[in-house]
Amino acid sequence: MRYTLIRERVTCDNLPNEIIEQIVGFISPVELCTCGWEVVSSGFAAIIRTVLSRIRRLDSIDGTDREFFQQITIDDPIKDTQRTNKLHLVVNKLSPYLTNLTLNAAVFSKMLEFVPSTSDGSLLFPHLRRFHIFVGNLCGSLTSRISSGQAMRFTSELKSIEVTVNLSSESETLINCCNFKVLMKLLSYFMGTSGRWSLCLKDATRRAQGWYSPVELSELRNTAFISYVRAVIDMGISLQLLELIDDLKMSPYMIVMQKQRRFLYMYNEFKRCEHLVIRYDIGIVAPSFHSAQSAYEELKRVELVASHVLCKNDLVLYLSNAPNLVLLQILQPPHWVERVKRCTYGCFRNEDYGCFMDWGWASVPIRLPRTCLRFDCCSA
Repeated sequence: MRYTLIRERVTCDNLPNEIIEQIVGFISPVELCTCGWEVVSSGFAAIIRTVLSRIRRLDSIDGTDREFFQQITIDDPIKDTQRTNKLHLVVNKLSPYLTNLTLNAAVFSKMLEFVPSTSDGSLLFPHLRRFHIFVGNLCGSLTSRISSGQAMRFTSELKSIEVTVNLSSESETLINCCNFKVLMKLLSYFMGTSGRWSLCLKDATRRAQGWYSPVELSELRNTAFISYVRAVIDMGISLQLLELIDDLKMSPYMIVMQKQRRFLYMYNEFKRCEHLVIRYDIGIVAPSFHSAQSAYEELKRVELVASHVLCKNDLVLYLSNAPNLVLLQILQPPHWVERVKRCTYGCFRNEDYGCFMDWGWASVPIRLPRTCLRFDCCSA
């Protein structure tokens, strides 16, 4: 279909404010805060303030200004002052309006320096309700120069705090168990009485997250999932969501019984949450000793995302001491149904692929009579 462009010969000296606001709204928040266009005229400054007052979300990881925030993670003494001043300007203009904030460790550490020094109870982010922080690999370093009094002036009464820890063989210089505990204690000052805690652990280590002997766990505790989960439990924080992700995960269509396959060892502490999401091939499962003291009543939902399970019956037994588990959801790999239909050689009858078939979970109705087993397909 062709469209005809008609140009009207009508002069328009002034665009309506609504049109100008719509045009200005296409500019990214950081650029709008640092452009200095307020000096054009008082009317244009009012339009910019109106546009800024509508911004509710700032994302330094995947947002439109991620390149600006990535520069802050790079140590550069020459440009550091200039970047800090720009960030301070952005925070001053946006902080009264933001309700959703996503930061990496370096940007968060910088923002903590902008906390009001007055004792009148004012907050840097007075209306913030959801906070997501990324720490570890490629996220910069965390600050340790903050007191509890300063922390309480950053924000308060958050409804949701999400912590994503990116672990790699080189991440120990950026995140370890000690400064992770300091971070969690700091974040606890922000949380409201009915807030929701989420922890996401991503693994890009060469060793993977298999079983650790006591000696190995002592040496490698800063790159082990279980160390961070235990740290959260020791602090008395109740997790609503725990995600365990393999960033180096092979395609689920590869045969599972390969050498060098990466497996997750299922510690019992992983059940200390309401919703457990696993994007990691599961290997050995911790033995379960059934008693009244070992019941994991908080666990209500388990989600396995395109992940092989080496010992399915053992995993079902592992979940059997979670009496309130209502849903075991198996997310099949993308295009699973189409691939199975096209295969004429019986490849998917292999035991390795039983974790994506209902016959692979035949023990669920027996061991987990109150749990609904549901199969869905991952989006591509």
